[in-house]
Amino acid sequence: MSIVKQTNPSGRDSWAISFRYREPDGSPGRFRRRFPCPSTAKARETETRLIAAAARAGSAGILGELSRLGRSGHAPTLREFAPRFLETYCRTYNRPGVYAQRRIHLACHLLPALGDLRLDELTGEQVDSYRRFKIEAGLKPSTVQGHLRTLSKLFGCAREWRELGPDDGPKIHNPKGARLLEVGQNWLQVEEEQAVIDYLLALPMGHRLCRWRAPLIVALRTGLRQGELRALRYCDVLCLGDSWSLRVCRTAGERTHLFDAPKDGEPRTVPLSTLARDELARIGVGGSRERQAGGDCLDLIFPGKLPDRSMSRNAMNRGLRQVLDTVGVKRQVTWHGMRHTFGTRVARKSGELRTLQEMLGHSSITTTQIYVHVPTEAARRAVESLDDYSDARKAEVVLYSSLPQTRSKKRKSDPSAAGCPLVVVLPGDEEQGKGGQLPATIPLP
Repeated sequence: MSIVKQTNPSGRDSWAISFRYREPDGSPGRFRRRFPCPSTAKARETETRLIAAAARAGSAGILGELSRLGRSGHAPTLREFAPRFLETYCRTYNRPGVYAQRRIHLACHLLPALGDLRLDELTGEQVDSYRRFKIEAGLKPSTVQGHLRTLSKLFGCAREWRELGPDDGPKIHNPKGARLLEVGQNWLQVEEEQAVIDYLLALPMGHRLCRWRAPLIVALRTGLRQGELRALRYCDVLCLGDSWSLRVCRTAGERTHLFDAPKDGEPRTVPLSTLARDELARIGVGGSRERQAGGDCLDLIFPGKLPDRSMSRNAMNRGLRQVLDTVGVKRQVTWHGMRHTFGTRVARKSGELRTLQEMLGHSSITTTQIYVHVPTEAARRAVESLDDYSDARKAEVVLYSSLPQTRSKKRKSDPSAAGCPLVVVLPGDEEQGKGGQLPATIPLP
């Protein structure tokens, strides 16, 4: 028998316990497994109990002892494991924005509610209770699902680092209806978008909301993500005569001085409409070749309080809310809703999803389809078109139920004796149906 101290990839010490034993029928066996025990003394105690169980009943005794001992009973608590998960996994493999988001999920939500539980003690029922509690507290279902995605990744790392067994920990599900539970639509109808643009264009210089005029118009006409809009520089605007375009090659993180590659990892080029081009020219973009070619070309187009810092998300969200409240849009619409609005307009105008996919920077056209919505006016026109008949077949379909009903199998099988015959009344023949007299039945093709 032996016990060897080892260090796992997360930097936490563990002890490998290995010994040989014999089954009740005399056949040899060997036990070898690693345990994240808190100390050497605890590891030796675990080894002694397992050897005694193997001497009593062989492998069956070892399994029973593991169940009683709780092989994962030495697992760390969520509060103990979270810092290692953030610093070892998230900081290495995630973008700065995702790292900051997961840090907020853990610090502000998951640890206050579940932090004192050991990873092996957390059950699926507790996870579902957490989900229900957060939704009842007013969080969106999709926001709570983001918390649980962080928790699911944390448990995946714990299993990979052998802090947990392969079957330990809860199964965290992603309900398909999580987004359907949210009330309201996070995009603008045609008339709402036009009202926002008209209001912004009518703002006088010096108005407190005038600073959001250019960012909002560019967002509505390019479909940039909020982080990509915050990270735009003068050198990212490509001016070739009257043809302007944006080169999207980076995004701003949660902190205003951190920048990273776009979400899909690949730069893309988005053409600018006349309205967006004029708005950028109004604030000085593309108007000075010396500035475009000089050192100032790296300056941000939409800076924050400092020239080298981007606008904060909170400031942009407050500005958007003030504009929408002034226009009369009372439901919750975010900057990402501007991206959905752009996708819907482009799809309806051109009908080319492949082109829209390139402009939005999606790797899959299935994701692009999520950004194409049906405006209320279009749905209304589609329903009203059901009442429009062609000139060649303008007729009113009338359903009569004046004939007596019958339960006879013979009458049920005879179309001419049906209880509700379908007849077509041609224009000018309406008088034949008065006084209880049925018009002539005309078979429909």
